[in-house]
Amino acid sequence: MTLFGVIGAMEVEIALLLQKMEETAAVKTKQIASLTFYEGEIGKAALVLVKSGIGTVNAALCAQILISEFKVSHLINTGIAGALSKNLGVLDVVLSTDAVYHDFRVTGFGYKPCIIPGMKKSVFTADSKLIEKAKNAYTSAHFVHNLYTGRIATGNIFVDQTSEKARIISDVRDLDGISPIAVEMEGAAIAHVAYVNQIPFLIIRSISDTADESIEKGEYKEEEAAKVSSFIVQSILED
Repeated sequence: MTLFGVIGAMEVEIALLLQKMEETAAVKTKQIASLTFYEGEIGKAALVLVKSGIGTVNAALCAQILISEFKVSHLINTGIAGALSKNLGVLDVVLSTDAVYHDFRVTGFGYKPCIIPGMKKSVFTADSKLIEKAKNAYTSAHFVHNLYTGRIATGNIFVDQTSEKARIISDVRDLDGISPIAVEMEGAAIAHVAYVNQIPFLIIRSISDTADESIEKGEYKEEEAAKVSSFIVQSILED
């Protein structure tokens, strides 16, 4: 049985999906570790939806609970992100090809930035079938914003400085020559948990900002971007 676990960090990132669940069928709630998990359906797809809170530990906690307690078969992370690639515009959509921690540094022992010592992998690959499903959902929904696939960088830093943005791109690219195209604060943690549990995952993010000083000028589209990402997830589940 396919059961999706869907994680958003903030209320605005899950609100539309929860509303759609409530319109579709009865929604059950369960409290675990001070978190509220919503069990229900969108279309004919069964899912468990949760607001994790911001950051990698919160995201990983939710992902493992979804796997261990609810026995989800797939994980989807929905929400907003900052653009690292110059090609991305605000409200464009990014599907992860893979994900990596940009703030993992054990360089004093000879490791490259972003490498996790003791792990077979430090770059976590998204599920190709979910990527194709998301692409099809995007196409059928006739979104006006552009769709990109690429690497997502994750860390416990809200990136709003050009210097930090450049550092992230450089460190991640130094791993294997592949540059990240978007940055956020939860995706790689969810991908990490999915990897060790052998669960397929996908990160779906809409661009809210350009991860630089423009945020200080009010150029930050949190609510609008969260809605775009939610619509993609909804379209996947209704497909």
